[in-house]
Amino acid sequence: SHLKAIQQAFSNGLVTALIVEEDAVLTRSFLENWKNYLQFAPVDWTVLQWTTNNPAVNKKESHRSNDYWLSWSGHHSSTIAYTINREGMRRILRRTSNIFTKKENRSIHWRFDESNLLIADEIIYMAAGNAYTSSYGWFLLRKPRNFSLGELSAKFDQSEHVPGIEQFQNVERPESIAIIQNVRLRNTQEIQEEARRLNADVRALTRFNPHSYWFVKIVLIRSDLLPMFHQTFLQCPNDNVQFEVEVSKNLFNKFIFVHKKLHVLTRFDNLLLKDNDIRLAGFEWNTFLNTKNDSLISAPYRVDTEGLTCRQREKIRGSKNSTNYTVELQDGRLFNTPLDKDFQNVRGNPVMALEMFMVLMKSDFALWFFKRALTREFLSQNVSWGPDLIWCGAAHDFLKNTNKSSEKAPLPCSLVTVNVIHLNTKQIQKSKNFVLGGVKALEIFKKDSLTKNWIKENSSSRYYYHALSDWCKRKTKKKRIADCLKEFQLRKIEKYSLSRQRNL
Repeated sequence: SHLKAIQQAFSNGLVTALIVEEDAVLTRSFLENWKNYLQFAPVDWTVLQWTTNNPAVNKKESHRSNDYWLSWSGHHSSTIAYTINREGMRRILRRTSNIFTKKENRSIHWRFDESNLLIADEIIYMAAGNAYTSSYGWFLLRKPRNFSLGELSAKFDQSEHVPGIEQFQNVERPESIAIIQNVRLRNTQEIQEEARRLNADVRALTRFNPHSYWFVKIVLIRSDLLPMFHQTFLQCPNDNVQFEVEVSKNLFNKFIFVHKKLHVLTRFDNLLLKDNDIRLAGFEWNTFLNTKNDSLISAPYRVDTEGLTCRQREKIRGSKNSTNYTVELQDGRLFNTPLDKDFQNVRGNPVMALEMFMVLMKSDFALWFFKRALTREFLSQNVSWGPDLIWCGAAHDFLKNTNKSSEKAPLPCSLVTVNVIHLNTKQIQKSKNFVLGGVKALEIFKKDSLTKNWIKENSSSRYYYHALSDWCKRKTKKKRIADCLKEFQLRKIEKYSLSRQRNL
């Protein structure tokens, strides 16, 4: 029925369509506020889910922190009501085929080009492309027919706080942020996709942090891509972005660009380092900033788009194939799901290791750290491995050197229990030579008298983590690997907290 409605809307030439199930209740608050609420949707949206029936998502009340739209996840169930634009319709119909009989003038069934798609939610929200979920549930659901007419069902634990015009007018934050990002582009399709993503991410962040500025290094592998780049990236808001373009087939050390831009950090409160395939549009940015406990370095969990469907999540969380799954330190698909307590009650946990896919640093610490860590020898090679193994240890030293090591001092490193979407574009292929180069880069830090102390605790945490990961994989007959690893992670956090209290 959903696909037939989308097909009809597309055939009728509609630009957008609001599709609502027959048992949905259109509320007065939706009619009064939906236009203003829609203005906060990321500019690249193709489908907007107005309500999810997942209580854990609704109870978070992310809209109260001005995080109105979340990147859609497989946990955001419900097709009760959604708005889809023409691009979303086109993408869905392109990925499906309708088996139609002229004799009876009706559809028999639909075929899909994705074997993992299992339920209507996945067909609509994944196939449409850029899907976002409202953090406030705008629609209610009528009781089944065996209940009295007009009686409403449970509200999926929707918040009693309805977002209104007064809240919409007060969204700007005072923090100034420098964003440094490197991008490697190999063809025209990647250029077009990156321009759309960057445009949406810049606008999403600038709406809440107008005092932010992006420094983006673009590496094109061929010179004939330059005209396409200049034509396509003009759509990005130039007032908040500075591009530096280079043509090179070779791999590069992304910290060379970081080192080049260190002088700008004196103008900003924070530095955000992130990979280009980490999305800020749809990320709970305000919740993240409000919960990071004033840490010197903070980061979220990461959720790969490859694990969004029901079948994929089951495979990851403990099926018979889970022993082939590579566990990452900040994997939100395992460690930060709606089943976890901290998913709903967001907090920043102290940790001794944070990966480099996305980190937010205090600018004074970042300037102090990178001037010591980015040595000439490290910058002379073309692999970026290493800084994430030492920056938490360095943060401890920084607090001691600045006389901030007290109970009220900021945390060196914190892992905030919010998820960011990782598209995993695989722009850099991790070949054998790449890995060997990374090992050599790590040796630079291990032999340095300053950085080897920083790497000690951090790296032991990671190596122990992977050792335990292997142990968990061997013990999954009666215990899921996810549960085993979660138990370890909680113990590691408690152990670290006690250790820090003793040191203080």
